[in-house]
Amino acid sequence: YTTLTSNIRTLSITVVMENGQKYASTISLRAETIPGSIVITEIMYDPAGRDRRGNNVSENLMEFVKIYNGTNYTLNLQGWKVNGNTISSVRLGSFNLPPGWSALIGSNGSNLPSHYNVPSNTIVLETNSSGLGSRGGTLGNNGDTVEIRDNTDRVIDRVQYNDKWGGKHSGNTYYSLMRKSIEGSSQDPSNWDDYPYINYTTGSISVYCLSSPIILISEVMYYPCRIDKNGTLRAEINMEFVELYNASEQTINIQNWSINNNRITSNVVGGFNLSPGSYAIIGGSGSQINNWYNMPPSYIYLRTQQRGLGGGNSPLNNTSGSVVLRDTTGRVVDQVIYSYSWGGYPSGNYYYSLERISYTDTSQDPSNWGSSTIINYSISIYRSYCTPGSKNSISP
Repeated sequence: YTTLTSNIRTLSITVVMENGQKYASTISLRAETIPGSIVITEIMYDPAGRDRRGNNVSENLMEFVKIYNGTNYTLNLQGWKVNGNTISSVRLGSFNLPPGWSALIGSNGSNLPSHYNVPSNTIVLETNSSGLGSRGGTLGNNGDTVEIRDNTDRVIDRVQYNDKWGGKHSGNTYYSLMRKSIEGSSQDPSNWDDYPYINYTTGSISVYCLSSPIILISEVMYYPCRIDKNGTLRAEINMEFVELYNASEQTINIQNWSINNNRITSNVVGGFNLSPGSYAIIGGSGSQINNWYNMPPSYIYLRTQQRGLGGGNSPLNNTSGSVVLRDTTGRVVDQVIYSYSWGGYPSGNYYYSLERISYTDTSQDPSNWGSSTIINYSISIYRSYCTPGSKNSISP
């Protein structure tokens, strides 16, 4: 029989001496939990009113707290508490949290896996109360405390947040509050921010939480110069491109992924496998990006099934628009709803791509985007600024 030390409450020991005399003792045991090694990493205190399936869901059932096990042993979280609300049931996995795993904690009946895309290496637990706030209420949308206690009622981690730290929704875009560094203080406002990676989109609502960085939109040429590097006049729709960046630690095949529901189907240069830290340029079916722009020595260039990156045979909008990247299951991987005020808009005969600055900041932050500053080609009176297939000019 094998069990965890965290499940053992008492241990009885009997010692028999040579003369037959017996000495018995009972020892109370519990697994030692070191505060600072179990930390709160994410809080959804201001959730959207609709889940990933588009269903209307009350706020208390959409809130969550995520904690991370930074120890080298498995912990049993049964009986632990979030703001005094006892963890009492399992929704996904078990009460046992292995090293390097996270626990996603919701209120009673929340069923978080039905509302969010839950990452691997995550167990999902529920408390015995109707909310995660004190006395079973909802978490405060302007500020509150999230406190984790173990089954001995010892405080393991505590965060006293306010909405200026991050996690406050903006229009129809919703964010969880994300811890930047496990080693950083739980009470340092600079150690928290809006979650930068999208979990789902439904209708006009976009929700950023829980997801890991995978493939990100890094550059958009939505208003290109119609004169290519060879001096030939081209259709604007064929000069447009979207660049993707692999922010993960694994090689990912993006064949049959889509840009605005236009599937990526044709391999022109480099194949469909995008290795960690590499870029892929996506053009429409009528594009010849490799012949019309200056490219780096090594790159991946793919085409969509139809002509337009705006969807079907439609071009990207020249003043404002949306670029939605989906995987083969239709899940939104990244999304940018851009405006000409972000950058990428021409000035006279000078044309610019819209470049992402940081891969760790959200895709929907206007301050995370700007016009390219590097000339890709110059022909006659025309200048085209962009960096297809290589590091963005405005990135650190």
